[in-house]
Amino acid sequence: MLDRSKSGKGLTASIPIANNVLRPGGLRLTWKVPNELWGAVNAVSAGLFPSQQSKHSYQPVHTTCKAPVSEGAAPADLPESIPASIRERLDAKPGLRPIQVLFCVLLPAVVCAGLYTALRPASLSLAVAGGMAALYAWLVAALRAAFLEQRYQACQVPEAELADADSRFRSVNGVTVHYKAANYASTQTHSGAIPAIAMYHGFGANTFSWSFVDRKLARQLQALVVSHDMPGFGLTQRTPDVEDYSIQSNGRIGRMVLDAELAANSFIAAPRPEQAKAEASGEAYAVAADARSGGQDCSGRVRRILVGHSLGAACAAAEVIDHPEGIAALILVAPAIVAPMFSRSGCSSPTNNSSPPEVELDEVVRPSQQEHRGRWGWLGGAQVLAAEAAAAVARCTIWLAQPLLVLGLRSAVRSRAFWERGLASAWYAKDGVTAEIVDAYRLPQLVRGWEWGLLRFLRARVAGGKNVWKALQSGYAQATRGQAERLSHAVAQHNIKVLIIHGEQDALVPLWNSRRLAGVLPGASLQVFTCCGHMPMEECPDRFIETVSDFVTSI
Repeated sequence: MLDRSKSGKGLTASIPIANNVLRPGGLRLTWKVPNELWGAVNAVSAGLFPSQQSKHSYQPVHTTCKAPVSEGAAPADLPESIPASIRERLDAKPGLRPIQVLFCVLLPAVVCAGLYTALRPASLSLAVAGGMAALYAWLVAALRAAFLEQRYQACQVPEAELADADSRFRSVNGVTVHYKAANYASTQTHSGAIPAIAMYHGFGANTFSWSFVDRKLARQLQALVVSHDMPGFGLTQRTPDVEDYSIQSNGRIGRMVLDAELAANSFIAAPRPEQAKAEASGEAYAVAADARSGGQDCSGRVRRILVGHSLGAACAAAEVIDHPEGIAALILVAPAIVAPMFSRSGCSSPTNNSSPPEVELDEVVRPSQQEHRGRWGWLGGAQVLAAEAAAAVARCTIWLAQPLLVLGLRSAVRSRAFWERGLASAWYAKDGVTAEIVDAYRLPQLVRGWEWGLLRFLRARVAGGKNVWKALQSGYAQATRGQAERLSHAVAQHNIKVLIIHGEQDALVPLWNSRRLAGVLPGASLQVFTCCGHMPMEECPDRFIETVSDFVTSI
């Protein structure tokens, strides 16, 4: 529900923007989701409920497109097609062997007969007969599902077996990360600092999402460009530790992979032996640069730019908030970062000034200096404890529901129609979603244990962290300030340039949110792509490369 502002200053949400609404079969369901999963929930909703997208999607205020336009049908630098053998495994629908069918029929019958004999009912009542029939049907279904899952898992392989020719793997913080790198940088061709770009994909995606633009962008800017798979997605290792799936952890991984490639190419110094311990905590390549250095390495040879799409934008923003030193610029593509509903300026468009965030943010949505000083106050502690209690309940609920959640994930993710509908909801030109693109997104379902990695990711996002003491240490300021406010503070304090790119026809994360976000982040520039949906780098790669190149060369 959107209302046009009478003052002409943009759009105002008439419902809380962290709420998601579904209407399957006409039934209205509303629930709160983590802000960074905003677009993800809408995409999954479109995949599960075909009518959801067309009836209740966000629509732009002005639509100037006369006909579908897509630049992304055949980008020149896409990797080779998925081999036929892999495609066959993706579309495989295994059946039961005759012996398994016989087992599914006979074993439940034996169990039910044994149970009936043990109970020895006085007479065969309708209730007893119905109960036995229900038990028999449930046992048959459970055995059949177990046998089918065994056949599915026989098609699954370790991550490395699905890697492309240009795939790379690196251990970061105990996680084996899959990534790709395109390096056209050279100290001989650059008179100034070398652009070094780290790209973060969104929910359900992988490095393929950047394959439309990464090599061309690296070549055009004579830069080093890396993209990696977020834990829980792609070909990155599915570790058992839920903390590895947080947006902060993924933000750190992207920066670490970038700096490791910079060190490998001698653009920055490799960590000294005594830094090995720091490397384990993700700090080995961190740059101790002055906040006014403009994001250059201490040698002045590197400018780091973080690029994040949707959920990946929240990850890149988390890295800027936690480790802003040495970052020159941040590019947010259809960012799933909820902007404050109110600002002192009341403006929904970019401010293009470098005023501190305290000038732009309303007193209602930012803590005062007194609140900062009293962050150990009883109110802050009570809020954090309440949040932790809710998170504990959510963790317990998810843990108890794991079997059902895993079954649901398997059923949805293995359906080609689910991916086709979900990806179509992310594109303006629906015919641009080719079979090759769908298969590239489906590929990680062949990774052994993919569903448990995705479940841990969901646990990390919905239930939050596990450490109550850490939560208490974050205090009142962290409890009351959203990511946009904290990002605004980091951008202002460290002179980080910001570009926001958003498709005008984005049906998953609405454009009005990026307009608000651009008004909150000091000096931010907003570029709106017409005739484009939620995936500008895939649907409009040429415009994306031109826009990013112009921005990078201007900083």
